Amino acid sequence: MSRYRRTIVPLLGLAACLTAAHANELYFTMPANFGGETDTIFIYGAPGTSGTVTSPNGFSVPFTIDPSKVASVSLSPGDDLSTSGTITNNGFIVATTNPSDKVGASYLSRQTATTDTTYLFDSTALGTSYVAAGYQQDIGYPSQLSIVGTANGTTVTITPALAFGSGQAAGTPFSFTIDKGQAVMFTSQDVTGSMINSSSPIAVFGGNQCADVPAGAYACDHLLTALPSTDHFTSTAVVPFTVGTEGAGSAGNLIRVVAATDGTVVQYNGATVATLNAGQFFDFNGGTGGIVTSSSPVEVMEFLTSQSTHSGTTPGDPAISWIPGVDQWLSDYIFSTPVGSEAYVNNFLDIAIHTSDLGSLMLDGSAVPGSDCVALGATSYSTCEIAIAAGSGEILDTNPFLLLIDGGTTYDSFLTFAGTTFSPGASPPPPPPPPPNTGVPEPATLFLLGMGLLGVYGARRQRRS
Repeated sequence: MSRYRRTIVPLLGLAACLTAAHANELYFTMPANFGGETDTIFIYGAPGTSGTVTSPNGFSVPFTIDPSKVASVSLSPGDDLSTSGTITNNGFIVATTNPSDKVGASYLSRQTATTDTTYLFDSTALGTSYVAAGYQQDIGYPSQLSIVGTANGTTVTITPALAFGSGQAAGTPFSFTIDKGQAVMFTSQDVTGSMINSSSPIAVFGGNQCADVPAGAYACDHLLTALPSTDHFTSTAVVPFTVGTEGAGSAGNLIRVVAATDGTVVQYNGATVATLNAGQFFDFNGGTGGIVTSSSPVEVMEFLTSQSTHSGTTPGDPAISWIPGVDQWLSDYIFSTPVGSEAYVNNFLDIAIHTSDLGSLMLDGSAVPGSDCVALGATSYSTCEIAIAAGSGEILDTNPFLLLIDGGTTYDSFLTFAGTTFSPGASPPPPPPPPPNTGVPEPATLFLLGMGLLGVYGARRQRRS
């Protein structure tokens, strides 16, 4: 091999490493619902994309995304997590056949009058530090915290905010080891504020088996949401107001803010509502929507409320979702609602957006009617609630905006976020930020510089020959 080839081959190998796609997996588990539910994972992306849903418990089902851009896999409710503190093999992993294929997915736990769903974080978005968020036990159904391992031999340490149903005391850290695909659930009067740390990334979910929201209202519904690691908390979040068939009407939705740092000052629409220490939280009625800001990054949750709180006869029931921050919004979302036998008649896209961007908001190639959107007070934001048919779609704009998906029927509802900058799923990822001007060449620049020097070297050799 010539000196030229000995030099260029390693450089090309370096370039390949810099540009190679990384495999991505999606992890989830099934904390117990009211009982007798159907459990389904919906996977969406480019038609023809294939893969497998697997579990250490022996479950293995292949999928191929059909022309509707959605594939669904039914799961056994017998694989639910039903006992606090028991490590099981009932975690699930969604993996594509081609590691470079990107998919989004949501897990649905559905039973008549008690349903919820959650978007699943990309495995590359999972972390090692979390603060739990769920909702309190009110009528005998516990608050739930669920964890799935992504690597063998992962040590997890939890400090419960309140005593767990499996005997771990409040405020006293305890540890256990979990392997890839294994899952465990802990129950409590309220898991919110429990601190979780791990030696390798884990997937974490919060909620409640069947909660009244707010406590004392009627009726209960299953709550479930994926939780972000603390490095994905935010200091500014816009919370849209759901007013559709499953929404709260004039009653307003509930907002819960959870802190990770002592002395965190929380404001809502410019007014201070709480000062929180790490693990503390504050609940308030969000009215017709608004802006949460904080002096340190926080975890913001939104709850749909029990049907008894709604104005008139507006149907709906509790559901929960984590709310991505303004700095985590995408400008292009590929999404899906539950489909097939699990489809709902009433489905909505809930949007928070800069008012100046309303004119360029497009849903499946058509402009979004202005009548679907209202200004958010005197702020620069508007919120939209768009009725859609069940199935997949794409909504985009010139600039980033927030997308939630909700739906339901009488005494039943679901709510979930639909992607973020750090976990876009099937959605186009945001463009990378420009590199800082530090005076140090980026790797790609070094590669191009190397190629240029090789060209000069080759030309000089030709002139000498």
